[in-house]
Amino acid sequence: MPLPAVAQELTGPDIFPQTTAICVEVTDPPALLAALVRHPLVERLQNIDGIRKAMSSPEMQPLLTGRNFFQLQLGMPWLEALQAVSAKGLWIAVDSRDQSAALLIRGRDEQLMQDVRLKLLELTRLTAGGNGKLDTYRDIPVYRLPQGGAAVVGQWLLVVNKNEAGRRLLDRLLDLQSADDQSLSALPAWQQSRASRQPQAAAWLWAGMQAIRDAAGNRAVFQNRAENPGVELLFGGLQTVLNHTDWMQTELLVADSSLRLALTAPFSADWMPESRQWYFGPDAAGQVPAVPQVAGLLGSIGMYRNVSEMWQRAGDLFDADINDRMAEAESNLGTVFGGRDFGDEVLGAFGPELLLVAARQDFSAVQTVPAIQLPAFALVLSLKDAETMRPELRRAFQSAIGFFNITGIQEGRPQLDMDMQKSADSELIISRYLPPRKPATGEAPPNPLIYNFSPTAAFQGDQFVLASTEQLAAEILRVPRQPAVAANVVMDVKADVAGQLVADNQQSMVSQNMLTKGQTREEAEAEVLVLQQLIGLMQGLTFQVRPDTAAKQLQMELELRLTPADGQNGVAGESGRGN
Repeated sequence: MPLPAVAQELTGPDIFPQTTAICVEVTDPPALLAALVRHPLVERLQNIDGIRKAMSSPEMQPLLTGRNFFQLQLGMPWLEALQAVSAKGLWIAVDSRDQSAALLIRGRDEQLMQDVRLKLLELTRLTAGGNGKLDTYRDIPVYRLPQGGAAVVGQWLLVVNKNEAGRRLLDRLLDLQSADDQSLSALPAWQQSRASRQPQAAAWLWAGMQAIRDAAGNRAVFQNRAENPGVELLFGGLQTVLNHTDWMQTELLVADSSLRLALTAPFSADWMPESRQWYFGPDAAGQVPAVPQVAGLLGSIGMYRNVSEMWQRAGDLFDADINDRMAEAESNLGTVFGGRDFGDEVLGAFGPELLLVAARQDFSAVQTVPAIQLPAFALVLSLKDAETMRPELRRAFQSAIGFFNITGIQEGRPQLDMDMQKSADSELIISRYLPPRKPATGEAPPNPLIYNFSPTAAFQGDQFVLASTEQLAAEILRVPRQPAVAANVVMDVKADVAGQLVADNQQSMVSQNMLTKGQTREEAEAEVLVLQQLIGLMQGLTFQVRPDTAAKQLQMELELRLTPADGQNGVAGESGRGN
C-alpha cells in the first residue's frame, strides 16, 4: 500500500512511541556500510593468513551461501543491495511496556521494498517447513516469523518479535502523517540528546532512563546499593547517575586511524548523596594522577576514589552481611597497623588519587629467568602525612613478607630475602626470592612464575609505591612527577608492548596450545602468529570517564587506536623492563 508523501518523510523516532526504552539510529546506513567494508582495518584483517583460512572453512560456508543467495534474489552485489534496502535510514527500538523489539528500515523506493517482500519474505514463508503463515492486517501482507512477524509498507520494512507491538507500529505507519505528541521524537529527553550529538558520528544508541527505571522496578542496579565493596568502588557513582539522568546516548565514530564509542549523559554534582561524595569528589572536581612514563609501559588505570570515606559510609552503602564482614576485616587489618582504625587512620592516610601501572620486564641482567615472563605491576598512592605513615607502612610490608615466608616453607616455595636502599629523598624496602637450588643430577626444571616478582615498597616525599618488582618501583621514583589530570577514570593499554609480551612468551604459548588443544607445533605456532598479527593492527586502547560540570554532562569514551596502514607495531625485539 503506498503511503502519502508526507508520511514517507517520517523517521523511526517519529513512529516509535514515547515508551521506547532503547533506540538505535543509523541515519545514513550506506555510508556506514561503505566505511566499514572499505576500512583499512578490514583489508588488513583479510591479509592475515589465519583469518583467510578461517573464512574459507566449512563452518563459514552457510554464511557465504546465504550471501550469494541474497545477491541472486535482489540481482545486485550484497553491499549494493544492503545499501539500497537501507538507503534512507535504519532504526531498532525496544518498548518498555512489553520489552518488544522492532526493526524499521526505510529503503530507496517502494518498488525495491516490494521486491524484498516478494523475493525474501515470501521465500521465508514458503521454506518454513510448512509452518510459515501469511496474514493480513489492514490489507497489508504480514509474514509470521517464529517470533513476531514482518511487513513492508511503502518504503518501510518492519520486523518485530511480538505481534501486538507489530500491530501498534503498523497502525502508526499507516495513519501517521507527521510526528505527534506520542512520538519518541517529541520527547524532551530525545530532543536534548539529539542536540548534543556529534555530527561526524555514524550511529547512535539512545537510552530513555525513565522508561528503563519504570520497567526495571526494584532491581538492584536502581537501589543505590552495591552488591559488594568492589562493585561500589568501580561503579557506585555511576549507579547514582543512572538513578537521576533522563537519558544516555552512545555514539559510534569511525575513522581510518581509530574506532570510538562516546557516551554522554546529563549530570549534576548535586545528584551525589553525602554517602557517595567520595566517588567524584567535592563538586565532582576529582582528578587522577598523571602516569609515570617508565620504559616498557604496558598500561595504566588511574581513578579518583576516596576509599576511606567509602569505607566509613559502609552502613549507608551495603547490607548488614557485608557490613559485618567489613567490620571483621577492619579489626584484623587494624591489628596489622598497630591498632590504628583501618577506615579512618589507615585508609584516611592516603590521598584519593589512585594509579595502577603495568610494564614489561627486562630479564637481560637477571640470573633466574622465569619460564613464563609476566609484566610488572605497581600501585602508586600519595600520603597525607608521610612522616607518620612511612614507619607504619614499612612495618606492615615487612610483616607481610615474613608471613609469606612462613607459608612458603609449608608450601615448599623459595624464601624471600629482605633488603633496603636509602637515598637523600627516597627509600626502597625490597624482597627477592632466593635462587632455586641446582639439582645434583639431571637438568634443572623451568623456573616458576614466582621469579617474576621481587615485591617492593618505595617512598619518596608524599609518594608511596607498592610494586611487584624492585626495578619498576625504582623507576617510578626516578621519573619526574607531572600534574594530575581532570578526570574520574583514565585507562590506557599500549598494543606494541602487549605484542612484545606475546613474543617473550611465544614458545611457552605454543607448548601450552599443543598440550591443551592437541595441536601440532605448526598449528600452535600459526595460532600464536595470528594473535601477534591482530595485536600489530592496533596502537592501543583508551577509556576515560569525565564529569563536565560546566556542560552538565558525564562523558565516557572508549577508543581503539589503530596502527597506520603503512606501519605495524612490532611484536618481537629486545627485552624492555626489569625485575
